[in-house]
Amino acid sequence: MKKLILFTFVAAAAAFYTLSAQDRTVNRRPSNSRQMQQSVRTNAVKADVGKPATLKKIASGLKVAVPVKHANLEVFLIEGDDLAGTKNVLTLDEAMSASKPVVVKETSQVNELTVNNSQDEKEVFIMAGDIVKGGRQDRTLGSDLPLKPKSGEVSVASFCVEQGRWSKRGNESAAQFSSSKNVVASKEGKLAVRKAGNQGEVWQSVAAAQEKISRNIGKDVKPTASATSLQLTLEDKDLKSKIKTFVEALKPAVESSPRSLGFVCAINGEINSAEIFAGHDLFRRVWPKMLEGLATEAISLADGKPAADPATNETAVQFINRAESAAATEKPLQGSLKHVSAESEDTVLFETVDEKKEGRWLRRNIIKK
Repeated sequence: MKKLILFTFVAAAAAFYTLSAQDRTVNRRPSNSRQMQQSVRTNAVKADVGKPATLKKIASGLKVAVPVKHANLEVFLIEGDDLAGTKNVLTLDEAMSASKPVVVKETSQVNELTVNNSQDEKEVFIMAGDIVKGGRQDRTLGSDLPLKPKSGEVSVASFCVEQGRWSKRGNESAAQFSSSKNVVASKEGKLAVRKAGNQGEVWQSVAAAQEKISRNIGKDVKPTASATSLQLTLEDKDLKSKIKTFVEALKPAVESSPRSLGFVCAINGEINSAEIFAGHDLFRRVWPKMLEGLATEAISLADGKPAADPATNETAVQFINRAESAAATEKPLQGSLKHVSAESEDTVLFETVDEKKEGRWLRRNIIKK
């Protein structure tokens, strides 16, 4: 009998350890970088499928303009009436450099940061895919998140876009982040963050992007200060020189289109993704940052084969329509905010809606799978 009781106790303890190990590895700050890598790689979180949601279909009220092109990157601007006022909304980059700056801080958790909007009147819009530089590791933020003025500290999901470091780098602060000048610059990276929500896939996408960029600009872009840092790769001077040619050719298109709300982009003739913002003013301010991301991906795919059937205005419209027609689901995010997604056979759509503001969203992000 004593042996039976002992065996039962040991088995129960083992089961408890197995079930709770995931929570411990996610929520406890790793004591070293190797432990961090292993704990995140082995962590598998069952996805919450959410509940059915309704998308506001807007494609019929939009116009896809004649594309502008540079090298292998083609941009079809999306034009229409503003869907919401956005002049009182700051981008994260603007907010981090303001006189009353937004502060993005490290936490004891790998996949979570805190952000505090101390602005008296301005809302701050955090975009999924924004990269914040510094801390214990460079991160990309995992969800679109509008922050109200005087928000206090708010948690935001994040993913490391740098592997191995878990300490101060150079003169940077290990406690908080210094800037947000770039975005995740590959379709694979965006899908890893937004669709899979998987840290291992994010790291794989960074390594793949670095390899493709290196191959297409003829040099190794892995930085000596931190070879796995996507942010430092995006600061490579030779890459920046090539990006500059795309920016000079394509940036003026938005400046001369006062009704533009976003774009559909194609690389090597194949549709890659679409971005639609609630107002032109917000779009024109995020455009330079997003354009650098598009240019980086185009450069990384410069050796790719041209599409057999290149994208057209018609296929760009069809792309948006397919995304809007997919069944949507929603999950609670924070307070009155809901994370909404919709997936079709070849598209996945994301937006954050505010139930207290009649379902307002600031950004609709569509990625081709």
